[in-house]
Amino acid sequence: IFNSRCVLVSQETATDADFNSVQGIVAHEYFHNWTGNRITCRDWFQLSLKEGLTVFRDQEFSGDMTSKPVSRIKNVMRLRESQFPQDSGPMAHPVRPDSYLEINNFYSTTVYNKGAEVIRMLRTLVGTEGYRKGTDLYFARHDGEAVTCDDWVAAIQDANPTVDLGQFKRWYSQAGTPRVDVDVTRDDKNNTLILKMTQKVPDTPGQTNKEPMVIPIVTGLVSKTGSNVVVDVEDGSAPQSAKVLILRDAEQSFRLRNVPSGCLPSLLRGFSAPVRMHVTYNGQPESLEQIAQAMAFDNDEFNRWEAGQKLALKLLKAKYSAVTAGGALDFPDSVSSAFRTVLTDKTIDDSFRAQMFRFPSENFLAEEIDLANPDAIHESFVWFKKSLASALRKELAPIAFRPRDKDFDIDIKAQGRRAIRGIAIDFLASLEDPDVVALCYSEAKTASTMTEVLTALAVLAKSDTPER
Repeated sequence: IFNSRCVLVSQETATDADFNSVQGIVAHEYFHNWTGNRITCRDWFQLSLKEGLTVFRDQEFSGDMTSKPVSRIKNVMRLRESQFPQDSGPMAHPVRPDSYLEINNFYSTTVYNKGAEVIRMLRTLVGTEGYRKGTDLYFARHDGEAVTCDDWVAAIQDANPTVDLGQFKRWYSQAGTPRVDVDVTRDDKNNTLILKMTQKVPDTPGQTNKEPMVIPIVTGLVSKTGSNVVVDVEDGSAPQSAKVLILRDAEQSFRLRNVPSGCLPSLLRGFSAPVRMHVTYNGQPESLEQIAQAMAFDNDEFNRWEAGQKLALKLLKAKYSAVTAGGALDFPDSVSSAFRTVLTDKTIDDSFRAQMFRFPSENFLAEEIDLANPDAIHESFVWFKKSLASALRKELAPIAFRPRDKDFDIDIKAQGRRAIRGIAIDFLASLEDPDVVALCYSEAKTASTMTEVLTALAVLAKSDTPER
């Protein structure tokens, strides 16, 4: 650990995110005792063997110690923001590179973060018990040795002889982020959903005409009411609440049987593979209503969050188009209803509930629009936030004005309470509520955590009031 910020925190100066960051970084370095030190790399080309594996271990640890869905969401956001661009640019390289000019270039988000996703896919393919058997064999077989990525995969393979991991090793040798296109059609007569999938690994510097990857796509179903629906794949296997569909070919189709009317597929649950996925229905983009259904009722937290992001972005783009054309746009009831369901859902933790109300930034929207108008983008965001806050005022107010915790606590439940309360305060403040401003003025002076102080100061900084 080479930065004191990564090991020292205090209640007076550190936010909840700072505490969690230190916890994860210390865990990462501690986990290197086994994955990196006792079993190390034969050469620099195997760097992901210790770093990708250790990142995966610290991600799992952080998920257990904090909010598992929020931890997963943040890991995927980091992957998309840093590794995906690297995979599509001039610095693209495989998880196990073939050559280097400067060894520091190996310490990349591809080696670390994509490497961790490769480990995660291995666990998905062989199952949790099979993965544990594989890691136990790996540690027993190679303790005190310098080994390769092939040795790691061989241990997982030998512990799970019914699974063929030969094609899977392309994840170590082929650069680029695969694109997966899925077109969904329904056979009403037979109550069947047909998922037609194609995959393409793009060309990258030094690599063209790539072979198909093994892509595990964890799949569920989302009903119109939130009722549980099992996945029955036409392959002879038993129906389950979620199934792993393994895409191995450039083109492949899967048939889901006994699917009730109105059900939607929930694909790539938990972001089960580092790919760019695009879904259409009968060749048409997902509708606002379909996305809202997924956001309200998908029982996979990652996909529920993903649907919320899509929903917000779709509405923001529609509002932007209306603003630039001099028109107006009503806030759809289906959207406010979907977010209301999130606020009142007692099955999810408060940290995840708060994460559902963190939306793409103005800069992100600007990148999605050719010749973007900054004023129109800002107006669209103000409209979105005010409209949602107004629709959910009845549900947000009790959260914002409930008493703070008396004693400082850093456990996940306390962090969750602070997170959702901060979201409620921030949204209600957009309605220029004087009671919220007064609350924030008090919080800025008396709150016992830096997280709460910063929430209050952020609201005051945007308010045109004497309290600011």
